[in-house]
Amino acid sequence: MSARRLLSLLPTACLAATAVRILAAWSALPERVPTHFNFAGQPDGWGPKAMIWALPAMSLVMEGLMAFVGAHPELGNYPVKVTDDNRAGLHALYRQLMLFVRLAVAVMLNLIAWLSVDVALGQRAGLPQPVMVTTLVVLVGGTVVFIVRMAQER
Repeated sequence: MSARRLLSLLPTACLAATAVRILAAWSALPERVPTHFNFAGQPDGWGPKAMIWALPAMSLVMEGLMAFVGAHPELGNYPVKVTDDNRAGLHALYRQLMLFVRLAVAVMLNLIAWLSVDVALGQRAGLPQPVMVTTLVVLVGGTVVFIVRMAQER
């Protein structure tokens, strides 16, 4: 199996692991679970138990959407004019970018869902702020790197 194919399966694996985690904890979850966290990682919104599925559901939708968009680089928005000379290079970078974003978003959403279960069960007070900040920095920073690389494809 190619590295690209393996990486493309990781978002689905993240989602599956989160679903197993939620199902395993379901009977122990309280009727109200955290639905939102402030920047410090403290829960500041609560909702019914079923809301614990919101982030995995968003992850599933985003995964499908990004997989579709990643398979169609001709739909992409590029920082340079696409020409016959640079099309192959830009499309390859675009596919890599979409795979990177798919993985980063899946990890971020499913990590928050996983940690939300811990908060709901009283196993932690909130989300670890360094983890969330690092995840966002990697997502934004990685995207910027790809945009710069695309801009160099003239």
